[in-house]
Amino acid sequence: HSPKVASPESRNASFPHFLFLDRTVTGCLTTGFKSKTPFSSISSNSLPLLTAITGFVNYKTAQGLSQRSVDSYKRILDQWAEYGGNKKIAQITDSEINKYLVYMRTEYVPRRFSGNTRALSPKSLRNIWITLCSFFTWAHTEFRFENPMKSVPGPRFQKVDVEPFTQEEIERMLK
Repeated sequence: HSPKVASPESRNASFPHFLFLDRTVTGCLTTGFKSKTPFSSISSNSLPLLTAITGFVNYKTAQGLSQRSVDSYKRILDQWAEYGGNKKIAQITDSEINKYLVYMRTEYVPRRFSGNTRALSPKSLRNIWITLCSFFTWAHTEFRFENPMKSVPGPRFQKVDVEPFTQEEIERMLK
């Protein structure tokens, strides 16, 4: 069964649950890093992006997402942090996010196992946008700051219809 996650109404609003709340004798939270962060120092105005990414990944893990999905969220967000730096999450603007999406569409050179360096597909760009939307929706809920993704339009992509095999084709493959 999947782990239960406290609803926003049932949580103590004085600290975010995303840090997997290992209350210790010293009154600190475990953040996934070696150091511990005191309750009083956690706010959207001071929360570094990399710390927030760790919390978000922990939150998605607690929701019971597959490891592959969690790894994808982490990879996309780490790549974004590498591009833009470890800013405070409340200071990230919609124009910075738009600039990143333009970079990913026009300048980014993918590092694929195959060595292929063709541009990202529209669906891959949409997946990046969806990850950023999910991250900022979570951060908005946790820290009560304006969600910059509200004004970032999603990249368009054309869904490709996949034609299923016929019964006859399936039978031929199974022989």
